[in-house]
Amino acid sequence: MGPAQPQTNETPDGRIFLKVKIKSLAEEARIIRKAEKKGVRRESLRFHRISVVRDEARHSQLAYAFVRGRTYAATEQSASAPEWKKVEAMVEKFAGTHQWCTELRYCPNAKETRARLQQWKAQAELDIAQNRAKKVAAP
Repeated sequence: MGPAQPQTNETPDGRIFLKVKIKSLAEEARIIRKAEKKGVRRESLRFHRISVVRDEARHSQLAYAFVRGRTYAATEQSASAPEWKKVEAMVEKFAGTHQWCTELRYCPNAKETRARLQQWKAQAELDIAQNRAKKVAAP
């Protein structure tokens, strides 16, 4: 018999990579915020943090929620829809539909993942519409 394989608690999909991406984006926002306080290129740094980094973090969080089986409503209560193409691209890359990952516990193939994502997205659109209605109705 060969040497024993080390035991790992890795998931068979790319969730760990998505989690690292989310943590990296959070750290990038903290670093930018510190640089803003120093006053160096303050406005351009702030714009980058608020527009680019925040949007990327939001889409990453939504993709991570989908991969983990969380609902959109449990993830955020926004009245504005995300850029679904970005979320879909991240799911494609990190949820096991990518060619390097095929052993999924909850979704055996790319076609099923895409179908689940479309159902999740449809429910999310309903949640967003409800959030908009609440926002309009609030005084």
